[in-house]
Amino acid sequence: MKHYFVFIIIGLTLEANCQNYDYNWVMGFPNTIYNFDSASIYKVDTFALNKSIFFTLSGGCMSDKNGHLLFISNGLQINDRNDNLMEGGNQLALGAFDTTSGGYDFRQSPMSLPMPGNDSLYYFFYEAYWDSTIPEASRLYYGIIDMYANNSLGKVMSLNNILIDTFISDGGLSACKHANGKDWWLVKPKYQSNEYFKFLIKANGVIEGPFIQSIGLASQVPDWNCELVFSPAGDKMFYGNGLNNPTLFDFDRCTGMLSNPRIFQSIIGTHGASFSPDGRFLYVTNDSLFVNLYQLDTYSQSIDITKILLASFDPAQFNTINYHQLAPNNKIYISGYGSPTPLSVINRPDSFGFACSLDTFGYDSLPGYTLGMPNFPYYRTPPARAYQADAGHDTTICFGDTVMLGVPSVDSVVYQWQNNTGFLSSTDIAQPIAVPQQTTSYYLTINDTVPHGYSCNVRTDTITVHVVPLPCVLGITDINSDVIANIKLYPNPAKDYTALFYNIPTSQQATFAIYNQLGQLVKQQKLLGTANSYVIETRQLQDGVYNYRFVLNNQVIKRDKFVVVR
Repeated sequence: MKHYFVFIIIGLTLEANCQNYDYNWVMGFPNTIYNFDSASIYKVDTFALNKSIFFTLSGGCMSDKNGHLLFISNGLQINDRNDNLMEGGNQLALGAFDTTSGGYDFRQSPMSLPMPGNDSLYYFFYEAYWDSTIPEASRLYYGIIDMYANNSLGKVMSLNNILIDTFISDGGLSACKHANGKDWWLVKPKYQSNEYFKFLIKANGVIEGPFIQSIGLASQVPDWNCELVFSPAGDKMFYGNGLNNPTLFDFDRCTGMLSNPRIFQSIIGTHGASFSPDGRFLYVTNDSLFVNLYQLDTYSQSIDITKILLASFDPAQFNTINYHQLAPNNKIYISGYGSPTPLSVINRPDSFGFACSLDTFGYDSLPGYTLGMPNFPYYRTPPARAYQADAGHDTTICFGDTVMLGVPSVDSVVYQWQNNTGFLSSTDIAQPIAVPQQTTSYYLTINDTVPHGYSCNVRTDTITVHVVPLPCVLGITDINSDVIANIKLYPNPAKDYTALFYNIPTSQQATFAIYNQLGQLVKQQKLLGTANSYVIETRQLQDGVYNYRFVLNNQVIKRDKFVVVR
């Protein structure tokens, strides 16, 4: 089915939290702006041919949080929103890069990020060839753009700040929000290695790193056409290039650590990748004899067996699919080869198999010849959940009593209790039963395990249970002292039986309960006010010390010990 671009600007109602930094996409030659409503993509402007910068494989563009276009770049220069050269935008250090090519030939680069905690400053990350003997990226830079300058047309305040000065992958540049929802993790793979450079971009304007981690499969071939994509929740990271087996990792947004590498044995070479909005399904384009688009289920540890072939293309026919990008309307758009460039869309990427509704070449083609799309991270990743640990309120009990700790459980939260003394019915549930023999403090640690146990979501709390030795009376009100005085147990110690004597109003009912030294209930009996004694057989009880309680009007009015000896 064919769709057609509408030449009209549509107001954006996609995100109430105003994270619409990817609202505008600038693609093609001449440069054409597209934006989104809740259903589709719309062409809103095309710049004059003699003003435009050319896009080869990839490009970068940036909007503010409300979705207003700020600047564009093809990696060779930075232009303002009107497609004119921004002040300072032609000073990028490109090394041995052939600037006559007309545009960046790195895939998934450059990339821009809003500076955390600042509405006017933006980071601009880009890479360059610095060694002409090896056709690989060998430096990663960043610059800073001030959008308050030049009547909001912007100014490049700083450029050519080196983050990495060694061989790195061509492209494969992406970022993920820290678990705090403010800072960013920037990740870049090293050339022909299993190392990943990671930087923490903080709200105070500081970039920490590089933090280097070796994990997964080492690349043994030139790292071209690299794809590095994070899931919208930030809990998974996919990495692949044009010639290697790709890998799926778990990602800890607190520490930036990768774990659980799952190598795709049945796929070699990646030319595009994207996650579904809910993070379950991964869509991968690979290029072998045919260009294939697959859906895979990331919830499976055996991810290869979940592979579903959605579409296959013969490169000889020229029109194929290539680079992916998850859009603000939660659809996935895929560019391809061709002139003009075809554009496909996955309409329901959260759906299994063919229900995802792949519309191949379903949109009018992009102008000119371009292979790539703007390089966006997922700006809407929310802060990780951070439940507060609650061990309950400090309390006082009589010796031998039990007490329930904590508060009701929360799904996907792991509980761990510790104490120096005192029995606990369990150490890994939300509300264990405690039987302290003396005043005891209990320590609770919780960890939110959604999605993969973020280390910075660990919270702790403490409760102290004060124990009063027997005889003990706590909180008894409106009970006649004669009632308490008339409660007696005889004989004590007991052999085969003992008798309870009591005197309560005939209109009332009491409860008598016996507990062992672990606080476990071993016998319980309701007592009526029309009687004044109760015989307790003890021959079934093992020798030892027991605690008893006499409860009236929901109050423990007497508790004491008795002994069974034979």
